Amino acid sequence: HPNPVCGPALTLASPSLFPAPSPWASPQVLHSFIGTAGAFLAWRSVSWSAATEGVVVHTGSRIEECNTCAGVYLLGHLFGAWAFYQLTWLLLGWQKGFDNWAHHLMFCTIAVINPYFFTIYEATGFALAMEISSPALSAMIIFRSATGRMQLLGSTWDYREIETAAGLVFCPVFLVVRVLLFGYGLWRSVQVWFVQPESVMVALGSRASGAKLIQGIYFAAWLLQLFWARIVVKKVLRKIRGQPKKHLEADNAKSK
Repeated sequence: HPNPVCGPALTLASPSLFPAPSPWASPQVLHSFIGTAGAFLAWRSVSWSAATEGVVVHTGSRIEECNTCAGVYLLGHLFGAWAFYQLTWLLLGWQKGFDNWAHHLMFCTIAVINPYFFTIYEATGFALAMEISSPALSAMIIFRSATGRMQLLGSTWDYREIETAAGLVFCPVFLVVRVLLFGYGLWRSVQVWFVQPESVMVALGSRASGAKLIQGIYFAAWLLQLFWARIVVKKVLRKIRGQPKKHLEADNAKSK
């Protein structure tokens, strides 16, 4: 289904496969940009449109809805290249675990089929907004893996203190953007099958099966966020309570 807005998600050049990811440079800027821009576009769609209008652009769509859809899929191009770059982290052994494989493979699949079917753009905005939590997660992993102190905000901070502070930021942000908001966006998108407005269903046409596939992948991804949310909350509570180091190390091993 060609469309005038977006091409395949792989049209952008992918970063090099070999260097280890930089902790403070382009990845964090990319996460921050994609996350905040995705959240903004999702908010625009929710503010201007009924739940069923964020599924597909149709003949009755307003210009604001068309622009929001275009913005989401332009961001999706950028995220698509990044998703495939992150997949190499698994192939090179930088990340491990079935949950990480499932997460990256699901979003690599989404990066390919979303621009093809060109549907479910509002929920895609909410999915992109999940990246808001990634910078705090990266800070946790970085300072957990090193020892030392650094000057920050006019004071000397131990790396463990920075890790704890990053965790206290990461936990609520994760729960808000990855569990609540993403779940809300997905819930809005599935309402189209209950309401079935004529103009939207006509515009979907043969793409209805593709829209259901995308929603199914998003639902599986949301369940994975629920699984991770339990681990995140458990670890933060243990950190706050000052649980013995051996238990924290066991949790850290599970999350890598």
